[in-house]
Amino acid sequence: MSGREAAGQPSGHRSPHNLGFELQTLNRGLAAQLGIAATRGAVIVGVRDGSSAEEAGLQSGDVVVEVDRKPVNTAEEALHLLTVDRAGGHLLLVRRGDSTMVIPLPSN
Repeated sequence: MSGREAAGQPSGHRSPHNLGFELQTLNRGLAAQLGIAATRGAVIVGVRDGSSAEEAGLQSGDVVVEVDRKPVNTAEEALHLLTVDRAGGHLLLVRRGDSTMVIPLPSN
């Protein structure tokens, strides 16, 4: 993440600081730029070094399509679900390239 983001200044991407990653709503232009066919979801655009997100294996370019088995169409929807406290953390359904995987994200 850039120094600007670390300083808490807006970067155009959305994420509560404690998640350890930033999201941007997937749109056709971004999908084309990333070379993916998905048209809905939230793209991870940054993962903080040493965060639980990094330890869980999340990577920039991953597309979050579900949080806790609830479909996600936008970054805002994903953030809403991720900010709900859950014992044991959250389950993310993520598309990475041609693969789809479930990634458990522990609570901080």
